[in-house]
Amino acid sequence: MWRVEKPIASEGYLIGVTYEKALAVGDLVAGGKPTQVQVGGHKGVKAPVVTGVGCVVSLEVTATSRVDVRTLGRGDSEALCEPAMAAAEKVEARLP
Repeated sequence: MWRVEKPIASEGYLIGVTYEKALAVGDLVAGGKPTQVQVGGHKGVKAPVVTGVGCVVSLEVTATSRVDVRTLGRGDSEALCEPAMAAAEKVEARLP
């Protein structure tokens, strides 16, 4: 996990990246309806997180595996999707 500091503490957030070896993008449990995304050459979905305020971008690595990029913070989950997508673009560039 990485903490992104902002001048106003309540605007800071966390970014986390996890590899799910045996879970497909379709297995994502989210706090809302996932929307389809394309990040570089990888298909995926983005959705609000299940607990708290945040966003998850889940990228397909294989038909049965994925990488999740999550942001957690305060305020609006949708607003946290922008930094989640930006981080997912950085991660995607390193995926097979």
